[in-house]
Amino acid sequence: MINELPCVAFYWLLAATLLAFGQGDIDSAGGWVVFGLAVLTSVGLGVIAWRGWRAGPAVARAISEGLGAGWRNELERQLASRLRHRLPWLRIFFLPILFRRRDVERLRKLPYGDAGRWNLLDLYRPRSRPPSGPTLIYLPPG
Repeated sequence: MINELPCVAFYWLLAATLLAFGQGDIDSAGGWVVFGLAVLTSVGLGVIAWRGWRAGPAVARAISEGLGAGWRNELERQLASRLRHRLPWLRIFFLPILFRRRDVERLRKLPYGDAGRWNLLDLYRPRSRPPSGPTLIYLPPG
């Protein structure tokens, strides 16, 4: 989860650290060591987030290679109009966990290999099922 939601992990770490300061738990040598680890963890979360943001061009190239350079033009007009060209920064920082969208269908735990529960994936697609609509395949960790 931390690799996928570094902002959420940072908020939890910040809340726990502020609570520790508020309760006076940092007043010992061990408390300062833990605080130092929290600072290092925050730096690590920043690196994870920075690497994730830098992955955008690579993902765009992979999509274009897989679907063709004009893949956006082949989508239905209504669906294409909803594609974002910029990252939603406010949502990323202040509401990173979204509730499930009603217009997206999720097919859970679809088998894709012979390793039983270790080869399951989730598939997300528009409920309207347009012929050229986007599909997200998510391979859960494990």
